[in-house]
Amino acid sequence: MIQLKNGRILLTVHLYKTPEGSLLSKGSLWSYYSDDNGRTWKSGVEVANPDKYLTQEPGVVELKNGDIQMYIRSDIGFLCASISKDQGVTWGPVVKSDIKSPVAPASVKRIPSTGDLLMVWNNNDGDDPAIKGKRTPLTIAISKDEGKIWGYIKNIEINPDGWYCYTAICFCGKDVLLGYCAGDRTKGNGLSVTQIAKMSIRSIYR
Repeated sequence: MIQLKNGRILLTVHLYKTPEGSLLSKGSLWSYYSDDNGRTWKSGVEVANPDKYLTQEPGVVELKNGDIQMYIRSDIGFLCASISKDQGVTWGPVVKSDIKSPVAPASVKRIPSTGDLLMVWNNNDGDDPAIKGKRTPLTIAISKDEGKIWGYIKNIEINPDGWYCYTAICFCGKDVLLGYCAGDRTKGNGLSVTQIAKMSIRSIYR
């Protein structure tokens, strides 16, 4: 959930199941928005998925030109994406991005002090059989061009048995706090351990 520059609150969701249906692995993507500080909500249009990618756990960030970028967990070895040009009412079709990822979500937020985008995700292209499909390593990167190119790529967690995901990003002055699941697959506690990491924003740019 984010609040846009014009005050609109935008919430993106994926629908796995209705009361009448069975649980599906491929979620349908939607957005809901409120223009009165959350008192009432309207539903956006379902995001078109012409290539039938598995889509789950969408997140959003507002771009400088006013477009809304949706980033989407998928099972094709890459994150997927969609763009809204009307503040989340309608969305362009789901497309494959060039960001390699297992079936795991990403988090993206704008750095207030620089205006650049910060992404946290599992930079795992599957080339290493030991970690193929696993939520490790946990990686950060910065984009200076609204998500077209990502640089300053750094791993902040590298345990091959780690299970890193669902990162909350909070900027505090000159620092950034990252809160994320940080379990260990050998211990079977993937989602039950939380790690809080503090980093200076300057260190990310080195």
